[in-house]
Amino acid sequence: MKIICSLFAWCLRCGLALRYRIHVQGLDEIISKKRLRKGKLLFLPNHPAEIDPLIIESLIMGRFRPRPLIVEHFYYLTGARLIFNLVRGIPIPNFATTANAWKIKKAKQIFKQIKQGISQNDNFLIYPAGNLKLTSEEIIGGSSFVHNLIEESKDVEIILVRTTGLWGSMFSRALTGELPDFWKVLVSGLKIILKNGVFFVPKRDVFVEFSHIPRSAVAENTRLVFNQHLEEWYNQYPDDPCDLSCDPGICQSYCSLYGAPPSSQCGHICVEICCL
Repeated sequence: MKIICSLFAWCLRCGLALRYRIHVQGLDEIISKKRLRKGKLLFLPNHPAEIDPLIIESLIMGRFRPRPLIVEHFYYLTGARLIFNLVRGIPIPNFATTANAWKIKKAKQIFKQIKQGISQNDNFLIYPAGNLKLTSEEIIGGSSFVHNLIEESKDVEIILVRTTGLWGSMFSRALTGELPDFWKVLVSGLKIILKNGVFFVPKRDVFVEFSHIPRSAVAENTRLVFNQHLEEWYNQYPDDPCDLSCDPGICQSYCSLYGAPPSSQCGHICVEICCL
């Protein structure tokens, strides 16, 4: 299975390389630490766009095989189950819409499942915010799932992951404020790649940073203080040349496609080039 995962991760990196120039920092240091190669790792990323889980998995799937926690509406997407089964994804109810007794019961069962998995040296990938970010800043607020998990898993190792450069992508909420239709955006992206001759598509720079932090730094803090520390770390962004939180001028294809205000930082470069 490890060979299959490594092959899939390689194929994924090749596909992503057609559009993204991915810069990785800190991963070699994580790999070089012997105790981290034994498992019990909790990867905690920010979530700027729907494509970032694929980017992160392409980097760590072959070596660490983390089991991702996936919101149910995404987990059950048509055509996605094969991939999610391969990465051993775990579906979790979406609490961003409603919270009820059934969802809370389900979340408690998943919590116990992850705790048991950690005790068996499994690795997990969990988004502390629990959903795709709505603004240019990552907001975790009062979410308690991750903090509780770390408090009850005494020997877990914590790896923070910060992805920069995807806010403004069509896979993000920056364009419309709404949750993107993943397959629709993916098909649009493939058409753009084909129109640009596959290998001549302008690359979007994406930076992925990994940082190992001691568990004691978490255990000594309350949930809110821990979440604030995560927010501060996640929101250390360099200037993104395609940050669509600003206004005037992207291009006619963007306006006709989304009917949303353009970005002066992107000038008159077509959204098909700048904001995939």
